[in-house]
Amino acid sequence: MPRYQLLVRCENVPVVTRFWESSYGTYVTLIDKTTQTTLGQTEIVSNTQHPEYVTAFFLETDSTVYHPLQLIVYQDAGIGRDATAIWQAQIEATEVVQSPGHEQILELSKTGKIIVRMIEMTSPTTNWQFQLRALDVQNVEPGWFGLGRSDPFLEIAQKSVDPAVGWVRWHLLYRSEIIHDHLNPYWEPFMLQHVTADPIHTILRIRVYDDNGKRKAPKLIGECETTLDQLKEQLSQRGNADREKAMPLYRNGKTEKTRGWLVVLQANQVE
Repeated sequence: MPRYQLLVRCENVPVVTRFWESSYGTYVTLIDKTTQTTLGQTEIVSNTQHPEYVTAFFLETDSTVYHPLQLIVYQDAGIGRDATAIWQAQIEATEVVQSPGHEQILELSKTGKIIVRMIEMTSPTTNWQFQLRALDVQNVEPGWFGLGRSDPFLEIAQKSVDPAVGWVRWHLLYRSEIIHDHLNPYWEPFMLQHVTADPIHTILRIRVYDDNGKRKAPKLIGECETTLDQLKEQLSQRGNADREKAMPLYRNGKTEKTRGWLVVLQANQVE
């Protein structure tokens, strides 16, 4: 039976609590209605009403099988408080697979949506161990009297193309921790799992954001597109600040000034 990866993101999730704090966020629980079992839940994404979740769900299904799934979107209210259910929606796995781009949009209010995408895992996948840091990140948070500093974190997404319907999608693979008040952040090592096993043609987008804390969405500082193969080639050779191997970050393409540099400290395929 074919195996699929199911990804979820939301748009315009309503705020149902009185205060939207940085400790508040949303998460999604997926329930298999056939077996009445919970398949899992996503991580909590804070400070946005348009959450995109890194967590992927895995399931086996077939076009001949009716396979209903239920998604429940919750707003998390922090430690010691009960989460509040915001939306409930039901999808049928085969319908999602057979939709254009293997993607289904569930409109749950005038502007609110849950977007579900299913990717058939027909190609081999690999796992990679990485560690990255950035240098000379542009300060987009000057604060009072110019004393503020950016609070950078990064996101890595993989490019998906469906020529049959002519669309390009990026699905999120990883979101790092936030390094507060630092223009040369040094992120913890991390694992990228279930990456398409093609180091030359697997295109990744790495974005560095500034976390804006309470009630404000993160601000994009800069980004670069690369491949697994290129990340290995750019591995630092001169300590943790090798500028010769560092990759430039841009905001609107390569026609503007760099907004920082990305240094690859570790890039190893894990068996």
